[in-house]
Amino acid sequence: GDVIWVSSSEGIVQFPSDVGNKGAQLSKVYLESFEALNDEGIINTEKKLSHKFNQIRIDFSSPSFSSNPQFEYQLNGRAWQETGKPPLILSALKPGDYSLKIAHSSKGERDLSKAISIDFSIAYPWWQRIELILFLILIGGVALFLLIKNFYSNRFRRFQERERMIREIEVL
Repeated sequence: GDVIWVSSSEGIVQFPSDVGNKGAQLSKVYLESFEALNDEGIINTEKKLSHKFNQIRIDFSSPSFSSNPQFEYQLNGRAWQETGKPPLILSALKPGDYSLKIAHSSKGERDLSKAISIDFSIAYPWWQRIELILFLILIGGVALFLLIKNFYSNRFRRFQERERMIREIEVL
């Protein structure tokens, strides 16, 4: 077939003519920054976030000879989604634990060994935390127990009062 001859400092090199059509080589993705923003525009770079920090901005890069490198991301094992060029911005995230993967892609292909993985979490607000809910259930249970106990104690006391009055009447 056809060949391409290239002159280099090492001499003349020969390539098959279809060398450029074999697809882009997928390269490693590098994390440049991880930032979380709240409604007031305050930035947090921690991976354990308050519920107020529910917008995430991730800057990343990947060395590529392509003029239009493509990237895909996967959040919590869901389907891969195209993100285009950096940065990746995730908005309106709910409280919980997150696992994010970002990979360089080409025509739906991605090399996961060269992807980056970022684990982060957004805390539940204090009024939605399980500790508070369990405490309220406990307090409610104790209050219900005391109400029932008080109801039956009063009923028993009235019954004893009636019995005493009946005995007094019988004695007369």
